[in-house]
Amino acid sequence: MKSDYEPTELDFLAAELTGFGKTSHEGRELQTSVRLPYHVGLQVSALSLNSGLSKNKIFAALMSVGLEELRGKLDADERERLFNCAEVLKQWEEQAQVPADA
Repeated sequence: MKSDYEPTELDFLAAELTGFGKTSHEGRELQTSVRLPYHVGLQVSALSLNSGLSKNKIFAALMSVGLEELRGKLDADERERLFNCAEVLKQWEEQAQVPADA
């Protein structure tokens, strides 16, 4: 019997943190700096120390999980409005933060 279950970003992260899976990322990356509540940074550091994964990989995966969950809570119009990246890319290009071939 074929299952219609599609693993989520959360499933992939949980599998990797517990040593039952491995993921990789291909493509461009954006370096950014953010301020985090202390307890969030502490928990990510603990996950990193206890799983052997880098904090960068964990933060990126947690962001993907959160964004996927958020998209799932919005209707189509709100998703289009809030996740429309075209204007952001235009601003970045004007500020020379993204190469023209992006």
